[in-house]
Amino acid sequence: MKNIWTEEFLKYAVDHPALGMPSKEKNGGCYLVPLKNSKGKTIDLFVMAATGADWDHVSVSLKHRCPNWHEMEYIKRMFFEDDEVAFQLHVPAKDHINIHDNVLHMWRPQNKEIPLPESWMV
Repeated sequence: MKNIWTEEFLKYAVDHPALGMPSKEKNGGCYLVPLKNSKGKTIDLFVMAATGADWDHVSVSLKHRCPNWHEMEYIKRMFFEDDEVAFQLHVPAKDHINIHDNVLHMWRPQNKEIPLPESWMV
């Protein structure tokens, strides 16, 4: 994951009621990232990014709907290096936790390579 404590990211930093402002001590933070949609309207993507326990994690949410592929891809390119693979994780139903209906998550292990299918398959 990119260094989320640089000016590139901190200009989008927002205070979170429980987490406060982004900080290295907390291993992450919250960001309000503007993005123009296909109709030219700017929408604000609420992003939480963190590192810890050998994982990078980024969540993206909107107030009234889940993020779409274009929005997730934009945030992936913003928060992760070009050569890094991140994925959405679909766990068994018994392990599913839903705190917010309109949020999607991306994960990347820091010390392991994610196995990928052959390039012609993706």
